[in-house]
Amino acid sequence: MTTVKKFTAIALATLMFSLSACGNSSDKNSESSSESSISSESSANTDSGLEPSSDKESESSSAEITPSGAVKKYPDAKKVTLNGNYTQNEYILKNSLLGTGNKERMQNVLDKAASGEPITVAFIGGSITSGYKVSNSECFAALYRDWLSEQFGIKVNYVNAGISGTPSVLGNLRVERDVLKYDPDLVFIEFAVNDGYEDVYKNSYESLINKVLEYKTEPAVMLLFTITREGHTCQPWMSEIGKHYELPMVSVPDSIMAEVKAGNITYDDYSNDETHPNKQGHIWIRELLSYCTEQIYNSDFETKHYTIPEKPYYKRYYKDLQLYTYKTLNVDSYGTFRSSKRNIDFFPDGMSYDYSATGENDPLVFTADCRILMIVYRQVPKSSDKYGAINVYVDDELVQTIYAQDASGWNNAMFNVAYETVTSKEHTIKICAKEGYEEKQFDILGIAYSK
Repeated sequence: MTTVKKFTAIALATLMFSLSACGNSSDKNSESSSESSISSESSANTDSGLEPSSDKESESSSAEITPSGAVKKYPDAKKVTLNGNYTQNEYILKNSLLGTGNKERMQNVLDKAASGEPITVAFIGGSITSGYKVSNSECFAALYRDWLSEQFGIKVNYVNAGISGTPSVLGNLRVERDVLKYDPDLVFIEFAVNDGYEDVYKNSYESLINKVLEYKTEPAVMLLFTITREGHTCQPWMSEIGKHYELPMVSVPDSIMAEVKAGNITYDDYSNDETHPNKQGHIWIRELLSYCTEQIYNSDFETKHYTIPEKPYYKRYYKDLQLYTYKTLNVDSYGTFRSSKRNIDFFPDGMSYDYSATGENDPLVFTADCRILMIVYRQVPKSSDKYGAINVYVDDELVQTIYAQDASGWNNAMFNVAYETVTSKEHTIKICAKEGYEEKQFDILGIAYSK
């Protein structure tokens, strides 16, 4: 039960990145017919016409079941000729496609688009997804949205839930708030350079995939794997999960990076730093996604109805984790913690330890029926001497000490699995400043727990 301090190479590559500059757009106010606006309720970039979902589910009345059991929801959809507008050769494009998986969900989304209906496409990931280093309109996610809209002649509602420096652990905690409430038809997941190889990442990544697949709209899911200049990528284990869930998967390591290794291009053609694609790099990633989409759309309709595997590949213990904030956590006492004025943009309702409010180290106290407890907090550089540490107690037993300062900290959101056991029961949780740090600061961005 220790803090996983490694967000891999991406954290160091974005040390100077301000979280408020997600997308870091030089044309941040530019608009198109399907450009997004910032939702006041969420960190995600969403199309301005979108509203959080109701409990109603939309189904095509003309759906038919094929002899194989697959459901063809739009049997009368016209056929559209797709043009990928590729600048890369076919060898690169083919190498990028790790597999199309079971095509039923994706083909139904594309048939819906071919029928002239608007679709909602969502992207969740880190700073590569958010478009760090390029403008909002130059990000691969926006480019793909524009490409779909142009190819099918429809409105494509767009949700970009990329947040710089965040791994799938935090993606799993916020996917309902930032993605699923918009009833997506198609969801792209990109965390290959933000995650590590520890179990907490594997558990969270699989839990995230499962949570999206189980959502009421039955969205299609496509996995995107990227890579750093030094070669860090979680594609090896992430692709095994993707195979288990029969998902389409697109690989930058096997295509663009393979060309770098072959000496046909340089990494600088793709990225100007250690991690983030430049304008050309985002164009190339869009092409890879379009190629996968085109291969699925032009193939015969899927021969098998898609079902979510009953058994996980690794684990999905974190699937039911719920994130609670200062506004939503049911507390017995806030103690010395107050509603935070030092929130990170994408975690706006945190709570801060404020010794000046009471002059005492009074604990935050709440009860929870849980077996997993996770603390999301602000991690700061070692030089930030204003910040201290907290102790976490479960039923009066010290289970974790969390230090805000870290050599890799840059005012980013970090997580700590403070408590995890086999069976769930009601616990009393107490959080207070560690002895010797009573007059220091500490910002809790959220508390997550589940049975």
